Amino acid sequence: MQALWIGQLDAGITLANRLGDTVSGQRWLAQRERLLGAFLRHFIQDGVVADHLNPDGSRDVKVRPNQLFTAPSFPPRSGAEWSEQSWRS
Repeated sequence: MQALWIGQLDAGITLANRLGDTVSGQRWLAQRERLLGAFLRHFIQDGVVADHLNPDGSRDVKVRPNQLFTAPSFPPRSGAEWSEQSWRS
């Protein structure tokens, strides 16, 4: 879900900047950076993406299709790196 929010903020930032609304673009960029930082802190550990957080705050690292939505949130990697990372989780 957080990855979808990051994607929507990216779209909003792009649209705002194209329309000349730099105030909204900057505000949403700041929100995106905060959200991405929290996402990386809570959902990523040792290169493994958690599917969700359990009520006790622990990470559920079962592999599920919705984890693919997180890929655009990270720096580009080679196919080999993604494959290796996927198999480790």
